[in-house]
Amino acid sequence: MNRGMIYNMARLKILAEGNSQQARANARGKLFEEIMANALRHYGYKIDRLANINYSGMEIDIEGKAIVTDIPLYAECKCYEKEVDAPQLQAFFGKYMTRWLKDKRCQGLFIALPGVNSHAKGFYRENCESNPDITVRLYEEDQIIDAIFDAPGTVKPNTASKDIPIDLGTPGDWIILFTDKGLFYVQYIIAPGAGIPTKLILFDRDGKPITDTNTIEYIAQLYPELADFERINYRKISSLKSSQELLELEEIVEVRGSSECFEYQFPSSPQYFVGRRLILNDIDNYVEKILNKSSSSRGILFEANSGWGKSSLILAATARLRDTGHFAVAIDSRSASSSQFVLRVVDYVFDKLGNFNGMIPDELFPRTITGFDGAVSALRKIGQILEEQQKILFIFLD
Repeated sequence: MNRGMIYNMARLKILAEGNSQQARANARGKLFEEIMANALRHYGYKIDRLANINYSGMEIDIEGKAIVTDIPLYAECKCYEKEVDAPQLQAFFGKYMTRWLKDKRCQGLFIALPGVNSHAKGFYRENCESNPDITVRLYEEDQIIDAIFDAPGTVKPNTASKDIPIDLGTPGDWIILFTDKGLFYVQYIIAPGAGIPTKLILFDRDGKPITDTNTIEYIAQLYPELADFERINYRKISSLKSSQELLELEEIVEVRGSSECFEYQFPSSPQYFVGRRLILNDIDNYVEKILNKSSSSRGILFEANSGWGKSSLILAATARLRDTGHFAVAIDSRSASSSQFVLRVVDYVFDKLGNFNGMIPDELFPRTITGFDGAVSALRKIGQILEEQQKILFIFLD
């Protein structure tokens, strides 16, 4: 399919070894502290003391000063798997204000990895960014990545990836891996004619492809997801796992329904489905909550014993959603064997639904899925456009 826009994304991962979960958490916390100290120095601050450290929760409270002006700084740094919510930013704001009341020169800095959600961002814009009497700044993942690559001797990924031969493919998403053995980054590669990345190149901080076997094994151990992609360099191809084998194993197919009423080897097709009206009504109500913005949830789970009709219910829900003008696809996930399965599902759904009955302009439709974060970005963008039309996309994984 000839799609329009490419959503390339960059992410930061903090990884460390350890003999136990607590040991790994402590090691990651030390790395997180190092990243934050370097970022603060990059943005013109020095650290006086760490007021509070929670490595298990990846949280650091920092007190310091601006290097040039000696203006006091209070900073909080948080690193989670998901975006920081408004109450945590509000709590920081309250603590900052107690310091500001004592010294109105005081500056506040809230660092959130990967970032803050829309509610927190709204609070920041209304109470911090637009307030001329206080100095509070919000730094998210993009600003920290900029600080990392502005350090002397660190080559930016786009500098190295521009030399990738075109016959190897197109650069997709990339990931910074900050480890106890140094900084590395992963460049996902979309092979010519492919819709998702199936290959990758590992670089060191100097922008040189990594070929040392011990280093590669170390990185793969810290980040096992990489084993699902074919590792390439400019001179030869060396596979951690064959992408072709994964492609054959992970063919994306939709859930198949029965062709008649009592064909028990397949789930019941919607025209033969009986009962479960309360659950279907719950799905209708859930759709309304999403459209009315009265729910922040974006996932539902059907849980029951084998043979109790989950697949039949999914097919009935899919048909019901389509009949009411929404978009829904039911994917059979039994063949999933690698992390690439998620990328293949998103690519399949976009290919199947096309421009969503003309609702998605060609120039905004993702041409390729550049990686996991690119897939998330593309789904969010499509979701926002559909939401403006009072429509929703459901992807069921059965």
